[in-house]
Amino acid sequence: MTIPTNHQSHPLTSNIPITSHGFPAATPCTPYASLKAYLNGPVAKTFINLRTPGASVPPGHVHVSAPGYLGLHRGNKEIWLPSACFKRIAGSPAESQALKTELHTKGLIASERRGERRSFSIKRHIPGLGRVRVIAVHARWSV
Repeated sequence: MTIPTNHQSHPLTSNIPITSHGFPAATPCTPYASLKAYLNGPVAKTFINLRTPGASVPPGHVHVSAPGYLGLHRGNKEIWLPSACFKRIAGSPAESQALKTELHTKGLIASERRGERRSFSIKRHIPGLGRVRVIAVHARWSV
């Protein structure tokens, strides 16, 4: 399943006012719809693009308050979200975990094994910050 690039033409995001933080003013009905609206909404333009050689976070950057990053991992495009941001989008810790599981089922999120469990909070190298934990959503659509 792909997420459309043009939020104007998508039935879940067209005619939904977006707040200045990039969240839909009228909350979509599911955490998955909220994530699609966030990734395809105006906040996507504020993601820090780390895909170009030599790119780095700006001076004074605070990871936990970042709207997101456009990154590459092993040649694959990903969108990296701080955990706190992902939880806000999903709505609650339980909805966040359910959304991660749904994305994993659809093949849209990176994960790693930690002992007997699967973790969706994984480390990625962010130039200027080092290896930090993020939720890495596979960018099978352009953002």
